[in-house]
Amino acid sequence: MGSVRGPLACLAWLFCMGSVATSGVGGGVQSGSVTFTALHTYYMSATGSDSNNGTSAATAWATPNHQVVCGDVIVAASGTYTSSFGTWGTVSNCPSTSGGIDGAGGIWMAVVLCGGSDLESCKTTNKLWGMNKSNWAVEGWKVTNPGTGSGSRAFELDGSGGLIHHLALINDVAFNVASGFHSDDGGKTGAFGVDYWASVGNIAQNAAQNDSFCEAAIDAVGIGVLDTNAGTHVFFDGNFSYANTATGCGSDTEDYMVDTLDQHNVNSQIVLSNNIGFGADRECIHTFWQQISTNTPTIKIYNNTCYQNNVNTHGDFAWGEIDNTTNDGTGTVNNPWIITVKNNLAYQPLSASAGGGRVYAYMVTNVSAGLTVSGNFFRANSTVCPSHCNSTYDVLSWGTLAELNTSGNTYTKPAFTNTTDLLANRLGVPNCAGFTTTTKCMGYDPNTPVLTTPSIISDLVPTASGTSGKGYQLPSTTCAANPDYPTWLKGIVYLHWNSGTSTITENGGLVTKPCGM
Repeated sequence: MGSVRGPLACLAWLFCMGSVATSGVGGGVQSGSVTFTALHTYYMSATGSDSNNGTSAATAWATPNHQVVCGDVIVAASGTYTSSFGTWGTVSNCPSTSGGIDGAGGIWMAVVLCGGSDLESCKTTNKLWGMNKSNWAVEGWKVTNPGTGSGSRAFELDGSGGLIHHLALINDVAFNVASGFHSDDGGKTGAFGVDYWASVGNIAQNAAQNDSFCEAAIDAVGIGVLDTNAGTHVFFDGNFSYANTATGCGSDTEDYMVDTLDQHNVNSQIVLSNNIGFGADRECIHTFWQQISTNTPTIKIYNNTCYQNNVNTHGDFAWGEIDNTTNDGTGTVNNPWIITVKNNLAYQPLSASAGGGRVYAYMVTNVSAGLTVSGNFFRANSTVCPSHCNSTYDVLSWGTLAELNTSGNTYTKPAFTNTTDLLANRLGVPNCAGFTTTTKCMGYDPNTPVLTTPSIISDLVPTASGTSGKGYQLPSTTCAANPDYPTWLKGIVYLHWNSGTSTITENGGLVTKPCGM
């Protein structure tokens, strides 16, 4: 990150910091920091032992393979951890009925929290997070270079041994790995996979490398079904995913992906909101229906910023920055998924991908009646339309373009502030030394508020007329209503260990939260 900082004006594309928050869960106006009362506080260390009792720093555990309850926090000391956390303890009594941020509980997870001073404090160079039990959250960790094969996935939610649920990866960093943040069912049918999981405020850089099975950097695959309750079951919000490339991958390497929801007949809601993605081999955001079943999940894709992905589609025919496709490109089978694509900024400056693949701002195959595409800025430099394109070849459909041309999308450049700096200086590994959150590491401190220039966030500020309220929106420490925000994330986004007072707070500013959450 650059070190030059300046005052932040109330830019058209941002939430103005002086706005009045509307009430959410719990009501009122939430400040940037509230006390979190853990039901039990335990300690973990790179030099600890699982034969210890974990109740003090001097008797720290080595891993989270211990029986705990929802609302507990395991505070990890700074250090480089080499133990593989492939076995996790059972978490019981969920959700909690006391403690948390208001004394009323409602906490759905036990949390493994880095207790160091910044995002470089707790790290590992092997596959640390093979999470195979329910009701866990991991916050403030860095994983890199874990090796090769499926073991090189950094933060993997492993539902191959049976259905797991209520898992959250928050304020973490993964780079130079096969997959950054990933759910999995082992390719099994039945009661396997992962339900109710979140990737919030994470960084994934070069996090889709080749392993035995190529993946996306932040990847919702193998989603299972715990229940059919309303509300958001998978939540990707406030993430930064970029420079995701691989050699020899015949598929994937996207920034964000939602894949094969038909394997377990998923009909729940999945939300991808307020994320940034650029420089991937393939799409920024990809949803993929395998035609295994005609389930009807609801997928919301809104306020994301996508720039110059699909840089090497490895000979594939065509992709979009945002892409809603199936495994049949004939346009003869309609995708039954209910998909909303709204208020995104998707700009593709390349005329073609490496290897000659065609690239668009938005692409959809097999248009369904459940598709709504509105309020987006779509722009591409494509000069070839193989079938149904809009007049400037920014969007491509294998069905009909009617909904794309009549729903208020804009086919002009968003005019990002400094893409020259973005591509020349921001594709490398993130250096988050001195930063407590990924948002600050990527260029914005909502507590000041100060925008670092140049930075990933500042480089992707749109300046074109009409871009207000579209694309990535800066987080605020002031709460605001959001009906898509999961209630099962109450109290844990994000937690911070205050070493001087040995207390835990839930701080604001990683993402904007509803009040009381």
